[in-house]
Amino acid sequence: EALQKIVQQRKSKIASTDFERLMKVQQLKRDREGVVWDVEQRHLNEKYYLFKQQVKEQFSLQRLQLMKRHEKDKEGMSHDHHCLMEDLKSQQAQERARLPKMQRNE
Repeated sequence: EALQKIVQQRKSKIASTDFERLMKVQQLKRDREGVVWDVEQRHLNEKYYLFKQQVKEQFSLQRLQLMKRHEKDKEGMSHDHHCLMEDLKSQQAQERARLPKMQRNE
């Protein structure tokens, strides 16, 4: 009976130790999963931030290019308008010069 009591105590102690070990292993696994989750979350946040920055920079570059193209087109149209005005002034001056001659000829 004393031997059986010792055996029972030993079994109980072994079971308790096994249970504690299993609990510790489970906690370590949960902690590890938590760390992995945090790292993955940080990675996704960083990836999102970098993508957002890239899109911002891309739109900024497109806007700058569009503004430069617009300015170039505007300068070209201004130049064309100036040339047309000069041509019209020249034509008007020639017509004014011809008008007295035509009137004298009549």
